[in-house]
Amino acid sequence: MNAGVLACAHRVVNHVCAVVSAVVTRELSIDDMQCSAAAKETALAANGAPTAARRELHFSAVGHSMGGLILRAALPFLIDKIEGTYGEQSLGFAVHWDVFCTLATPHLGVKNMMSNTKMFLGQHIGCYLSTAIADLFCKSSVVSADLVSRDSLAAWARFKRRVLLSVVNDETVLMHSSSFVMPLHILKRVGAPLPTAEADLTGACSKTNAGTHHRQADCSALHLARLGIMCASSLEELRGNGVLLTEISPDLWPPGVLPEERALAEHILRDVGPLELHVVDFRPRLARLTSRDASHGRHGGDVALKPGIVARGMMMLGVNRFSHSALLCKWPFSYPSLFGFVLEYVASDLILMPLSSAVPVPTPQEALRHMSATSSGSPTVADSGEGMASAAEIASPAL
Repeated sequence: MNAGVLACAHRVVNHVCAVVSAVVTRELSIDDMQCSAAAKETALAANGAPTAARRELHFSAVGHSMGGLILRAALPFLIDKIEGTYGEQSLGFAVHWDVFCTLATPHLGVKNMMSNTKMFLGQHIGCYLSTAIADLFCKSSVVSADLVSRDSLAAWARFKRRVLLSVVNDETVLMHSSSFVMPLHILKRVGAPLPTAEADLTGACSKTNAGTHHRQADCSALHLARLGIMCASSLEELRGNGVLLTEISPDLWPPGVLPEERALAEHILRDVGPLELHVVDFRPRLARLTSRDASHGRHGGDVALKPGIVARGMMMLGVNRFSHSALLCKWPFSYPSLFGFVLEYVASDLILMPLSSAVPVPTPQEALRHMSATSSGSPTVADSGEGMASAAEIASPAL
């Protein structure tokens, strides 16, 4: 994709407006040329004239990776155009902005990655070949200025539910950029000192498999659990692991570590408002799916049958090296039994669920207090059906 974020955003606006126009025309036999007449009728209705049943338009949006940035860039123009065309003063629709969800979206750019090779290629070659890559690596003003303008953040804030969904061991878009949280393996990657309270985890972090970063991400999951952020590996867990980010706390992101990105995250939270965070970890699910018991059907459901050797190899590759892409459960990582629960959650619990049915989301501190009170002092284990991954399960690579 050679076009940058802003160019793609304008294409999105035009496409969405065309689709909405077609739907409204088909369903109500109303086209854009009738807006002026409808506006006059609305004015008469305001003076006491009888009105028809209230018509509503509901909008939700989901963006993966750079797609989330494109949607953010499109929102101010899209909201103005939709409300100007169909809103109370035109066609009389009540327009609702319901859910805005980003999946592994680099809200703070990708200046830091787990792979030195990818960083070098992106910063020194890709940025000169593609406007999109230049935007992602913050070589333009898109991430640092355009997407955090007053209008842009105000448009994001219009949505009633704002969700960030990340993969704990994503090597392409690190968690601090996608979810404003700094796990241990990212602290280590950027050369920051590890918290003294996590001294018992530093040994595991230092014994890193250089090819897969298993150990780093493992102790990161444990560290996040201690801070009240659980990593989900099933639909049931994903429905219950949401936490509400209201600020960038020193525990979740130590001051002085990547200060420019941290200030940008603080600016976003301050102007947009609380963001609902969900973190997933595919490794415990892979371990269950490929265990000896799996072939005997002891786990039931969609993880009962053990995959073949080729599928197993691709699953491991997707989980450990390409989780950023595997999150979408598309080729070459189209394995619904392993990756499909994320999109199932997005469809059933975000897009199709009425907002009135949404479960209240606690802050990390509230979630930690709840776990401490219900898990005998061990915040790394929670009982919910299959249950969150135990410390032992997290600490063992799914190989």
